[in-house]
Amino acid sequence: MKEINMMESYINDLHKELLKIIKESKPRSSKRQIPDKNTIKRITEFCDKLQLMMTQNQDKNDLLLFMSQAKEMILDYKNAFLYYSLYMEKFSNPLPKNKKKLVQLQMELEFWEKIQLTPWQLNSLGNYLEEHYNADNLDSTKEWLETNGIGKETSKKIIGFLSSINIETDLNFLETLIDP
Repeated sequence: MKEINMMESYINDLHKELLKIIKESKPRSSKRQIPDKNTIKRITEFCDKLQLMMTQNQDKNDLLLFMSQAKEMILDYKNAFLYYSLYMEKFSNPLPKNKKKLVQLQMELEFWEKIQLTPWQLNSLGNYLEEHYNADNLDSTKEWLETNGIGKETSKKIIGFLSSINIETDLNFLETLIDP
């Protein structure tokens, strides 16, 4: 019994630590931003602790949720989706908000797989488009892709993907980057 209480206490401490990291790393603007190096380091260390706890604890559900949240913070949508899926398996009748979160993570994962740019490249493209966007077509996006070493085949796939989700201008793309 004492061991269970210690484990619950440690899990509560991990939750508080995650909330503190989230609070301290919130961007000061409405833009989606890449976490700074310090936040990435803290999240990586936090994930290591969670991984260790998961090997020692049979009831992993809270830990799976925390791991999903941590992975999402560092834009690792593949693992965020994986951990959230494992978390959801524990519920026979999940809440609508949990189903919605799973769908949102799946959409983020698909976006990052199809856009074929790293978060840092996408951030750089967004910064470029803030000054050079075109309201009629995707010419500035194409120009950025070309000048930043993105191959022609990959560029075609990216532009094709943007068109498939009804993003036809640099301005539309920029709006998507700022307010997903």
